[in-house]
Amino acid sequence: MTTGIRPALIYDGKCSFCGMWLGYVQQLFGDRIEWIASQEVGERFPQVNRAEFKRAVILVAADGQVYSGAEAVFRLLALSPQRSVFEWLYTRVAPFRWVSNSFYSLVASHRNAAYKVTRVLFGSQIRPLSYGLTESLFLRVLGLTYLFAFASLQGQLLGLIGSHGINPVAQVMQGMRNELSWRAVLFVPSIFWFKISDTSLVWGCAIGAISSCVLIAAGWLSTFWARLAAIVCFLLYLSLASIGQPFTLFQWDALLTETGFLAIFAGAPGLVWAYRFLVFRLMFESGMVKLLSGDPNWRNLHALRFHFMTQPLPNPLAWYAYHSPGWLLDALTFGTLAIELLCPFLLFFPRRIRHIGAALLISLQVCILLTGNYAFFNLLSIALCFWAFDDFSFSKLNRVLRRTVINIDDRAVRKGATALIVALMLIGLLQVVSLWSPAVVRPVNKLLSFVAPWQIVNSYGLFAVMTTSRPELIFEGSNDNRTWSEYSFKYKPGDVRRSLPIVAPHQPRLDWQLWFAALGGYQENPWVGNLVIRLLQGEPAVLGLMRPSPFDKAPKYVRVLLYDYWFTTSDERARTGAIWNRRLQRTYLQSISLDMLHGAR
Repeated sequence: MTTGIRPALIYDGKCSFCGMWLGYVQQLFGDRIEWIASQEVGERFPQVNRAEFKRAVILVAADGQVYSGAEAVFRLLALSPQRSVFEWLYTRVAPFRWVSNSFYSLVASHRNAAYKVTRVLFGSQIRPLSYGLTESLFLRVLGLTYLFAFASLQGQLLGLIGSHGINPVAQVMQGMRNELSWRAVLFVPSIFWFKISDTSLVWGCAIGAISSCVLIAAGWLSTFWARLAAIVCFLLYLSLASIGQPFTLFQWDALLTETGFLAIFAGAPGLVWAYRFLVFRLMFESGMVKLLSGDPNWRNLHALRFHFMTQPLPNPLAWYAYHSPGWLLDALTFGTLAIELLCPFLLFFPRRIRHIGAALLISLQVCILLTGNYAFFNLLSIALCFWAFDDFSFSKLNRVLRRTVINIDDRAVRKGATALIVALMLIGLLQVVSLWSPAVVRPVNKLLSFVAPWQIVNSYGLFAVMTTSRPELIFEGSNDNRTWSEYSFKYKPGDVRRSLPIVAPHQPRLDWQLWFAALGGYQENPWVGNLVIRLLQGEPAVLGLMRPSPFDKAPKYVRVLLYDYWFTTSDERARTGAIWNRRLQRTYLQSISLDMLHGAR
């Protein structure tokens, strides 16, 4: 006995739970499947035990084979164009088959309760999930992030790593080439091994910015141009970030390269899970490192009593946040840890729960954005959270985005892309495991070390240890070694009365790196000495990274002092107009002149 042309699915027409899920699978298969309520089946299928209709859903295949319960569900899903791995698991993996049958029996025995739970988790209507619109929106925001990143770098690169910059990268690369030959690219992956010059650095940023604009316009362009733009953006940003260290050694640089690499595989099966897992790692690792560091200020919930003042570049709201009541700051610290440690798991739950988790993660990023200057980090993190949603969530944007669906048509390429995505997720899982047990990942340390320079799988975790004071480096110049004038930077604290800046998504990388340098000695930060030399030389590219020099021509002497800064109280600010108090701690780097340096040589 056969059913004719189409397979038939027989269900309980009086069951609300069955009807809810029936609506879902009907949207998947349409009229390719015959849908029959058991109350209306009559005598059509004599080979089916009629008592089975009350216990389970029945699938009668086109060849007359009868399947029931969990097996019927998985056989049905296997008929979809995407094919389902669950049928293979059910037929080949005995533990999976046993769990599936047990779970199905449990649900079938409590269908009213299952209906209520389903409404809570999925809503009153269950829709097949699609991510074409989500992907289009994400690629546009990713392109915007790339644009901010390249544009921000372009005005700083020559002063930081150009031929007359603080750390001339060409000299470093030549030394690595002489020592390591072709293997140098494995440690510093960069297209600038082919040609490194001030002109190539500037053009690298310019081409990256143009490619970013192409990625922003991905919805209006063909798949070819969107994917090419993603490849160019990734290669150029990786190339610049690799050679720009220590000025490009920030976690959002690594996050952008990892995010950008995955974007190359737009349209690949499983990409949504790769991005969700990336958000999981980013947030969960950030929470775990705070607890695993042993820092008492995270464990006693006092971290935010210091953070707003001691963060690298506070913005105007940071001063007010710092002066909030202690109980409120402690509550916000608890909330931060709770969101970072718990919400990432919600990304793997059904739709409604997943949306709640994503909303809380986004709210945390908005709070960080409002009270600090973290370059493009918050924008990129929010964009990654888009993958917790689906096309229906962004349906009102459909006309605006005019999305072009990005597909990978070649079957072999699709399989290869999926395999690579799975491999990257497994490496990311090893990164998470290494937080607790480094010994577990020791056998694959060589693999992790090989992958690390390419920044396609990274470890994350901001502010593992909360700084409780704010040391600041102050550079001073003199022509007589007695009367000193202070250099002023564009954004970092200096003049105690200067207002706090709003600078994100731009990142003034010298100002940021000086925050780290103040936490250690100049021996650990030899580039600080290079900066002093450039000030003695009056190098325009470096001076361009700062406010106008207090000298008409380069001074004869430069020194670096270490000050302690802290926010003024409300009364002090009202009385003096000052935002900061400061107190000299010690000399960070003694007075230096070019004559002294030449004499030492």
